[in-house]
Amino acid sequence: MKTANFLTCILCVYLNIAKGNSQDSPPGAIANEMCKIYTENAKKNGNCPIPLFTSVNLISRDKFAETGEFPHMVQVGYKGDNGTEWHVSGFIVSKNYVLTVAHGAEPEWRDPPEIVRAGVTDQADLSKAQTRTIESIIVHPEYKPLVKYNDIALFKVKEDFIFNKFVSPICLHTNEENPDIEGIHSGKSWYMVNV
Repeated sequence: MKTANFLTCILCVYLNIAKGNSQDSPPGAIANEMCKIYTENAKKNGNCPIPLFTSVNLISRDKFAETGEFPHMVQVGYKGDNGTEWHVSGFIVSKNYVLTVAHGAEPEWRDPPEIVRAGVTDQADLSKAQTRTIESIIVHPEYKPLVKYNDIALFKVKEDFIFNKFVSPICLHTNEENPDIEGIHSGKSWYMVNV
């Protein structure tokens, strides 16, 4: 528990130093600034993602995801008997961090994950895929596995993601009030993929 608190503090201090923000910065200041930068870069590259909190119906149960439709999503890979097994998903939040569920970061049923893979909507077409090795895992210090409270974690990857039309970060919601619309839920079946 102390290690998780320590790692969380190191992450916060690192992000504040990297962006030149003081400890007096309001919550969400770094996330908001990075979202602006990512959005500007996406516009320059002709790849403007739809915000996570939107009233547009993005997901349909009867159609497969289009190539590039969810550029912020990753598959989380675990070592299996017959190669890599993909069990949970996550969201790219920066060039080297992925936000995911703690129950996938510290599963009771297997060893921790080793890799994440972005840019895939069709298992038969990995031409746009970016696979990254997980360097470290930070689980919420108050995560309670039995009831899934504070079921959130961060993965730091060894090599930065290269942002493009198929792989890009998601902007985090930083307003104090909850949006009055549904968001995207991360889970085992993170989107329909062609197998």
